[in-house]
Amino acid sequence: MAVHLHHRFHTAIGGPPATRVPHLSGQYTQTRGRGPNTRARRGGRSLGVRARPGRPGTIYAVFAARRGPARRPGVRIRGRRGPVPPAGPVAGPRFRPATRGVPMTDTSRYPPGAPAWFDMTVPDLEAAERFYSELLGWEFDLGPYALAHAAGRRVAGLSESWHEEAGPPDRPFWTVYLATDDVTATLYDVAAAGGTVVAPRRDVPGYGTMAVVREPTGAVFALWEGDGLAGSEAFGLLGGPIWAEVTSRDTHATTDFLVRVFGYRPDRFADVDFVTLYVAGSPVCGVYGGSAERVSEGHGAWLPYFVVASADAAAARAPLFDGRVLRSAEDSPYGRWTMLADPFGAHFAAVEVAT
Repeated sequence: MAVHLHHRFHTAIGGPPATRVPHLSGQYTQTRGRGPNTRARRGGRSLGVRARPGRPGTIYAVFAARRGPARRPGVRIRGRRGPVPPAGPVAGPRFRPATRGVPMTDTSRYPPGAPAWFDMTVPDLEAAERFYSELLGWEFDLGPYALAHAAGRRVAGLSESWHEEAGPPDRPFWTVYLATDDVTATLYDVAAAGGTVVAPRRDVPGYGTMAVVREPTGAVFALWEGDGLAGSEAFGLLGGPIWAEVTSRDTHATTDFLVRVFGYRPDRFADVDFVTLYVAGSPVCGVYGGSAERVSEGHGAWLPYFVVASADAAAARAPLFDGRVLRSAEDSPYGRWTMLADPFGAHFAAVEVAT
């Protein structure tokens, strides 16, 4: 995706038996009993995460039952504001408009190296749900791993624990999952290219296989081999993802690593420190030599872009729900956009589709 919004326009910036369920976000959560004092555990060791009063301590499931998910009450925001005009599907991540009503992407399969899924761990799940419901119109399933839906399609996930191997982050950040046809083989490629494994290969029964890795300059991302869930089902749609890029202190090193692992064709711009990565002739993600603030955050350096009906409205609403505007809404050849932080400091971009 030659969105290149960043590269051209950023200048700143004891009871019942334990239940052990693998989260898509990479951790196994183990709980015993019910009630507010139930502690989430992984591998028998406490993560220090307490279930809040009134929320059952046992795991419902990583994903909702196939007969239809139960939606968390109080976060269905769209109906209170009236209908949201559809953004319309887009013809790839260049944000070129396509015929309305015709999906631009076959989300039953993502090519290797394409950003396929997005999730994040937060200290307060309900506050995160409220914020993203208001900003992106998401609805959430009940459960410790809350699946977000946009237009009835699964789009991303939120949870309240973290990858224990990596330790608690300085602040929450969005994890980008890059698609692969074989997680095990890709882990070998990661090691050969100088990367490290943060969370080893794990199966999410009925949905796929994942692992979490760190590239040599420090940015963490995940691998996703879909089997039942290829990835986000709302790519390019209102509320869905449309682009992702990683900020690096050394774009040459990061690009070399990613090319060795995924076989991208890189296209480096001559006048700015930005590289577009292509798969089979299509741009899928980017590497940006960006602001010192984002680079210093290391493992939180991947930035997802989500489609909104109005970038100005998103920027205006973010502070009302404890978010921050990191870059005011402005025009670009690919649509008007803004860069925001949620209440916990996680960065993301909101972009309108150019028409």
